[in-house]
Amino acid sequence: MVSSDELDRELPFPLSDVSNGEWCPRPASARQRAAAALLAEEAERRARRLGLTRREFLRTAAGTATALSVLNAVAGLPSEGGAAPLPVSAEQCDDPEAAEALFDADYFVMDVQLHHVDLEAYGEVPELGCLRFLPPAPTCATIERLELLSQANLVKEVFVDSDTAVGVISGVPDGYPLPVATMAATRDLVNQLAGSERALSQAMCDPRAAPGSETAIDSLEHQVRDLGARALKCYTGNGNWWLDDEKVGLPMLEEARRLGLRTISVHKGFPGLLGPSAHEYVRSPDLPGALAAFPDLRFVVYHSGYFPGEGIGEFLGVVRALPKRLRKRVYAELGSAFAVAFLESPEAAAHLVGSLLKELG
Repeated sequence: MVSSDELDRELPFPLSDVSNGEWCPRPASARQRAAAALLAEEAERRARRLGLTRREFLRTAAGTATALSVLNAVAGLPSEGGAAPLPVSAEQCDDPEAAEALFDADYFVMDVQLHHVDLEAYGEVPELGCLRFLPPAPTCATIERLELLSQANLVKEVFVDSDTAVGVISGVPDGYPLPVATMAATRDLVNQLAGSERALSQAMCDPRAAPGSETAIDSLEHQVRDLGARALKCYTGNGNWWLDDEKVGLPMLEEARRLGLRTISVHKGFPGLLGPSAHEYVRSPDLPGALAAFPDLRFVVYHSGYFPGEGIGEFLGVVRALPKRLRKRVYAELGSAFAVAFLESPEAAAHLVGSLLKELG
């Protein structure tokens, strides 16, 4: 008998936490395991009727519609009618052609959080944090998985095989396993292949790093002037510091402003790989001080300050307490927050987005 975890891995539609590599996914909940089993059953039945394998069916629009219907069902939500947070009809689950209408929309999709691994520099490093999330496997399988994290696969999956129009190459605090020069090279490769500016990159900064380090404050001039970074990305949970700290965060923001950067991206929520002590420092009490100190900077809060199991209540509390003149310079990035909430319940995802729209516009 196939276990629920194995079944979930067999399905091309994720039904439990999927990490971007910055945080450790939780084990599937009982509801998510039930969803995986129900999706397999429903997909098998519909696939057989259409003369397809289950995997082939799940790669059709009807397969996706079926997965959405299953998420509604296990959450006890309606799939049709005005009260349905995720409306999908029985016909769309049965008929791939009818299901196309669900996804027939011309949206502008911008992904502001793209990572990959520099395999030339780090391809033989077995202890990459993101690989710890995968089940144990033989060395050959690990090598294949590393290839999935490569520059080439990022370009294929995001800029060729998805609806993403523009992507922002981002990294991690110390430049490992994606050096800042590689980030710029990936951006340039995408734009060369596209013949247009489809990729941007951010400068990475660890304000506690020693001068001369790849992502120290004194590296920002090189990252902006020579490598063409267009925004700053930082992690307050890496080294445990605050944006409004006079000795750490504020000097970094001052240098970013001097170099002409006006967008500051900061990881909040998802303590993840940063260690237990980071839990407090990925909260948001430092936002008001940073906003007040730099009236010409805007702050993008990555993950919307989301804590798995807690949500975004703490971040929303900070936002609600801000004067309007400061609040208008705060933006919430959805990424992992929406993905995790959505797989808990479509209603939870709707509440997440609705709360952010209400408070931030």
